[in-house]
Amino acid sequence: MIKVYFGNNESKKYIGESNTKSGAFRIIENYVKSVIGWQKVYYRSWYKDGALVIDFGSHRNFFYLEQ
Repeated sequence: MIKVYFGNNESKKYIGESNTKSGAFRIIENYVKSVIGWQKVYYRSWYKDGALVIDFGSHRNFFYLEQ
C-alpha cells in the first residue's frame, strides 16, 4: 500500500492511499486540481529517507509517497 502525504519536513497531511504508483499519482493530480486549483503542473521527484518526494512547482510543500 502506498500512502500519499502533502506538506513539508515540518508537517505532513495524509491525503490518500493506493495499491499502485499510478493510482498514487492520480491522487496527487486530483489534489492539485481540486484543492490547490492549478490546472497545468510539472513534476520533479527524488528519494529522501526512503520516500519518493514529488515537487509540483510550489517549492515549499511537496507530495510524499511512502510504502
